[in-house]
Amino acid sequence: MIPDDHALILFKFGIKKHMSDLKNGKMFLSCAGNYIYIGTHGGNNEQGDKEEGIFARLKNKDSRIEECYKKFGKDLEIINDGDYIKLRRKSSLLYPVFCLYAYKAKDILESNDITKGTYSFEYRFNDKIFDAFTKSKGIRNCLNEDYLPAICVFQPKPFMDNLKCSLFEKGISNYEMRTIDYKIKENDEYYIDPDKRRSELFYKNPEYEYQHETRLCLLDRKFSTIFDNAIIPLFPFENEDCHLIINTEIYFTHMVTIDEK
Repeated sequence: MIPDDHALILFKFGIKKHMSDLKNGKMFLSCAGNYIYIGTHGGNNEQGDKEEGIFARLKNKDSRIEECYKKFGKDLEIINDGDYIKLRRKSSLLYPVFCLYAYKAKDILESNDITKGTYSFEYRFNDKIFDAFTKSKGIRNCLNEDYLPAICVFQPKPFMDNLKCSLFEKGISNYEMRTIDYKIKENDEYYIDPDKRRSELFYKNPEYEYQHETRLCLLDRKFSTIFDNAIIPLFPFENEDCHLIINTEIYFTHMVTIDEK
């Protein structure tokens, strides 16, 4: 039986050049600060997100605002939001991150009216994914095939085995990988503990829930600016572990047996 929080399959969306590089073992990392810049200046509110890294939205008079200021000093960004204050650590925006799409067993349970039995389900990606991460509307007929929309489809275990072995080989042991939480920021007020694991980078607003994002964050290094990036070498993926699909909007079907625990 597959646990509810285990990924059934992993996806990465982009252009052919970048997805081919990933299949061949080049993992590209950016940072949350760059996603803020894209959301603020790039006109792409799907790939970009102005709210990245915000760990609290509190009433103006909440004592925790002053406590955070005393603790973080100049590293604390204070954002006025009407009757509320949003808080963000500037330093958190510089940690390298890698994002991909994880479809989990619980997504079947939450998105379908199901009872016990065996069923065939079809899953189609939200069109926003293609438009935001591959710019498919503008480049589907592009003559330069490097820029055609593409998708890397990974088997979860081989991907994770490759990732862990590659990071270990490069001496990278301090990292965090989690599924993004979209629930906490549904509330008018929230407070996410700004800990050493940079947990605030694993929470996003519910409007992004369709992305089903899982994120890797390297904690033993930081970029100098939000425009820096890095490539971490992985072992090239075998064809059976990673399928590269080009210029096609895919969907997948699966047979599922539902039973009581």
